[in-house]
Amino acid sequence: SPMPAFYQRTLHMLFAYVLIFLTYPAWGRRDMRIRPAGIALAVLSAVTILYAYFGWETKAYTRGMELPTEELVLGILFMALTIEVCRRAVGLTMPIVVLVLVVYARFGNLLPSILAHRDYGFERMVTSFYISLDGVFGFLAYVSTTFIFVFVLFGSFLRISGAGDFFTRLALC
Repeated sequence: SPMPAFYQRTLHMLFAYVLIFLTYPAWGRRDMRIRPAGIALAVLSAVTILYAYFGWETKAYTRGMELPTEELVLGILFMALTIEVCRRAVGLTMPIVVLVLVVYARFGNLLPSILAHRDYGFERMVTSFYISLDGVFGFLAYVSTTFIFVFVLFGSFLRISGAGDFFTRLALC
């Protein structure tokens, strides 16, 4: 039987986070050196994601109940790691947008009526973001896991096997 979606997406994101922390420096130009801070962040990512991976099945049945302290701490850490992954991979724009949206989600109930929404508690935000198919492991992880990864893998296979050059030469004939 196929791997459940949450397990597939968490493993995919685990590899993505670890690779980004190991290959993208905190600041400056990208080079091939692995830095101690990158290793530490990669290990923290692995801990937070593997906690979600191994605890998801039991968490699925306790959804809506009070969040355990260790899960709240790991969820907050995971949110911070996700923002740092975005900053390293795509620059400052995306993390700024994410931070603005997190602040809006938490304090949007205090805004004027046209911009306001119902109160969205911090624990609910952490749960939705961390251990559910609504946050990081949601639709974008689905697209990345199901389609983008397959196309990148296929493209790498074509390039390494020489089939890419064959098709390029065939198109030029």
